[in-house]
Amino acid sequence: MLEIAPETLAWLLDSDPAIRWQVQHDLLGADEAIWRAERDRVAQEGWGAAVLAAQDAEKGTWGGGLYTPKWTSTTYSLYVLRCLGIPPGHPQALAGCQALLAGGLFLGREFRFSRRQARRDLGASALALALCRYHGAEHPALGAMEAFLLARQRPDGAWVPDDDPDSEAYAAETTRLVLDALAQGPSQKPGAPGGALTAEAIARGWAYLTSRIQALGQGATARSGWKVFSYPPYWFFDLLTALDDRRAAGLRRDNGLATAIELVRARRGRDGRWPAGRPRAGKTHVVLEPGGGPGRWTTLRALRVLKWWEEA
Repeated sequence: MLEIAPETLAWLLDSDPAIRWQVQHDLLGADEAIWRAERDRVAQEGWGAAVLAAQDAEKGTWGGGLYTPKWTSTTYSLYVLRCLGIPPGHPQALAGCQALLAGGLFLGREFRFSRRQARRDLGASALALALCRYHGAEHPALGAMEAFLLARQRPDGAWVPDDDPDSEAYAAETTRLVLDALAQGPSQKPGAPGGALTAEAIARGWAYLTSRIQALGQGATARSGWKVFSYPPYWFFDLLTALDDRRAAGLRRDNGLATAIELVRARRGRDGRWPAGRPRAGKTHVVLEPGGGPGRWTTLRALRVLKWWEEA
């Protein structure tokens, strides 16, 4: 059983409501009334309130754009709100989702965040779909987007941004984003139509990612950033984020991911905490994880991944 030192828990809880409610829910197994009350505070104070305050109240957008500037645009502001765990259905988040749907929907089945964008980006489409689904937006195009993404899966289980061989380097990133979007879909509810087809696609996608991770244990070189657990991850791929995605999706442990688990364990400091990854370059509404020391988000995510792994 995973051991968490009391001083580590106290350090995690001495933070923003966004971290506190997830510690209560994911690590402590607190009563629902306790963690829900803490979660409700995300929109009222701290990081969540700061992000909401930066929204253009008239347009429902952030940062003056749908996808850029990174990391203050509408897409990434909605993304950070999801990371914080703001309860689905918040009216400001729904307004942001409607802005994405109104301004970025292309041919009723994918997202292109600029009218001048000539090439598709399956990762961006998956990211937008996941955000709309998390926040509870309703739109007939969401089902069409899922079907479009399912149809673009390669025989090896991967997705790449635009079906171009030059995009192969981003197969892990795109595959992770699509898997996250599919895992949140209504087809994954028990007994829902199309569930078996989507579940099969998810299984093949994870088989692809697992093969890439296993290769690291056999001497393959990891891409830059795969072993650096920066937060928020945004569209990037790293081993801790991939494991946390699998945990959040309610999927079973796969021993093929043991290489990633051992790397996560190895990064734990003697004080029971994990170092924060390097902050991403670019302006942000809030700084969730400053570099240069132990990181609360990294520690929280690592602990809940190890808890899931050991209890599976």
